[in-house]
Amino acid sequence: MSVRPSTDDWRLIAFGATVVCTAALYRCMPTARKVGADIREQEEKPWDKVPLNTFSLYWMIGSGTACTGAAAYFWEYLALG
Repeated sequence: MSVRPSTDDWRLIAFGATVVCTAALYRCMPTARKVGADIREQEEKPWDKVPLNTFSLYWMIGSGTACTGAAAYFWEYLALG
C-alpha cells in the first residue's frame, strides 16, 4: 500500500525546505551578516541613511534571481501538483 502525498502536503514540504535553506544561507554567508548589520543599523538610527554598498546590492540581486529561478524551475510541481 503506497501513500502518495497530496498537493497540500507537497506545498508544506516545499515551504519547510525553503525556510530551512533560507535560514542556512542567512546564517552561513558573511554577506548576509553584512546585510543584517545594515538593517539593524537602519532600525537603530532611522534618521541616518545607510549607504547601499556593493555587497548588499549584489546580495539583493542574487537573492531575487535565485528565488525567481527556483520558482520557475519548480512551478509545474508546486502549482499543478
